[in-house]
Amino acid sequence: MFGFRTLRARYRLAVAEADFLRCKDEWNEAYQRQDTRRMGIAGANLRAARNAQMRAEMDVASLRRRPNAGVAQ
Repeated sequence: MFGFRTLRARYRLAVAEADFLRCKDEWNEAYQRQDTRRMGIAGANLRAARNAQMRAEMDVASLRRRPNAGVAQ
């Protein structure tokens, strides 16, 4: 079984990936309309979502590297 921290990290990664895809679709829609104001807003949201996704990926990777981190011996 997985620990709570691992499950929470995987959940955050799934949410971050979904948010990134939503922001990417929003940016593509604004691009198709050539709406530069919405493209700027969507671009900022896209960068923030990508940063959140990278942080979540790093959390999952760090838990994989140290399977017993924080467990008393």
